[in-house]
Order: sequence, then C-alpha cells, then structure tokens
Amino acid sequence: MRGLYGFIATNNSLGTDGVAPDPTSNTAPTAGTLRDFTEDMLKAVILDVYGNGGDASVIMVSPAHKQTVSAFDGNVQRTNEVGGSAGPKRLNTAFTFYGHDFGDSRVVPNRVMSGSGAGLANTVYVVDYDKLALGQLRPFESEQMATTGDAKNWQIRTEVTLIARQESTLGAVRDLN
Repeated sequence: MRGLYGFIATNNSLGTDGVAPDPTSNTAPTAGTLRDFTEDMLKAVILDVYGNGGDASVIMVSPAHKQTVSAFDGNVQRTNEVGGSAGPKRLNTAFTFYGHDFGDSRVVPNRVMSGSGAGLANTVYVVDYDKLALGQLRPFESEQMATTGDAKNWQIRTEVTLIARQESTLGAVRDLN
C-alpha cells in the first residue's frame, strides 16, 4: 500500500546520489541533489517508458513544473489567435499536449503536488493509466453517528489502494527544484 512515489523503480531520472524506491523490499526513494527540470530529462524517461511497453499518456506535474514544461522551446509554435472580427485576442503561451517521438502526452497540472511531503513538489510523473488501478480493500460503508440537535451525522468509510499492474511502464523525473 504505497502511492505512485514509492512504486516507480525502473524508469527514473535522479539527481546526484538519488536512489529510486524498491517496491519489493518496501524501501522509499532517497532524495538526491535538486536540479532544474529540463526537456531532455523528460524525453529520456519517456523513451524508457516506451521501451518497456508504456504509452506515456499523461505527464503529471506540479503547477510550477507545468510552467516549466510550457516554456520548453523544442519545436514549439506559439500563436496569437484572433476570434472573429470583434472577438477577443488570445495569446497561447502554454500547451496541454506534449508531442514526442512516441505519441502525445497530456500535461496535467496537479495542485496537490505543490505541497510538501514525499517529494510531491520535486517529482514529475510519466504515467500510463492503463497500467494503474484502484484496489478496494473494504467497500463503502455508511453509519449514522450520534445526533446533535436536529443534525444527523454520518460517517462514510472505505479502504482503497493503488495497484501498479506493470511498474516498468511508469516513469518519474525526481529531485527537481
């Protein structure tokens, strides 16, 4: 029962002295020297993921790293769109899909990843959603709790975990500024 951070052992780009997690022995990753996120790092992980059978359909990033990805300058065309004769003008300086040699990946900013803890803000994930699942350990249950005045209180419980069906089709760029 671990998150994505602790599953990706095969396809990692790590800072100096960084160590990938070992899901078999349940060893967490060790942070390396922080470095700036570059397009070359992302391309190397996408290549590894593709070589292991993954599609790299999603690149999940923190809001700050989304801005970094949007600033990548390899083969990027920035446009200034004008809508109709009286429509508003729009300057596109970001993109939602990152096209690479092996297809297109959707770049998804995740505001939860801007928080602290477990390297959330320092990691970019390359994910093939077909290789992940949600495992339900205990189904949803609801139970009425004590009534306070006119308020009826309820508790909802469940237990779920992430299932990595094929870890080698996932990737991570770790130890980022």
